[in-house]
Amino acid sequence: MKYESARTPRGNIGASYSSQAAADEQAKAMDESGCTRCTRCTRCTDCTRCTDCTRCTDCTDCTDCTDCTRCTRCTRCTRCTDCTDCTGVLRWEGTKAQALLALNGLRWPVTISKDEMQIGCEMHSHEEGAKFKDARIALMDTNASAFWAEHRDLLLSLCARKAKGNRP
Repeated sequence: MKYESARTPRGNIGASYSSQAAADEQAKAMDESGCTRCTRCTRCTDCTRCTDCTRCTDCTDCTDCTDCTRCTRCTRCTRCTDCTDCTGVLRWEGTKAQALLALNGLRWPVTISKDEMQIGCEMHSHEEGAKFKDARIALMDTNASAFWAEHRDLLLSLCARKAKGNRP
């Protein structure tokens, strides 16, 4: 059975499958952490309208995020879904954005410019990406090795085309 707390003065709603007391305690903890209008958050600080977040800190202006886990320093997230190990907003972190190639539908969004490639929140030059050893890739995420093995050749060929100024 699912238990939900009443909406707190800050607009938070706690949820628990174990007891009503646990749901009420979660809502109280969200209020004390500075969360506003959050649901089912755990150890969040300054979140706004997040859903199913866990261990978030310093999340500000998040709007309708769902299933975030271990987020830190997230700002201005909007309608994020199934975020995991987030360490900031998934956005272009490179030089001035011009003629970016964006790939969606893979495990992580991929964005490629003339000089840089961003996979999820990892940003590297084309040269760095081409030189990564399997051990370095494995440190990025538990699923990174399989992702890189499957997509490496395609992504590096797209990087080469962007570097030459060609359209993929």
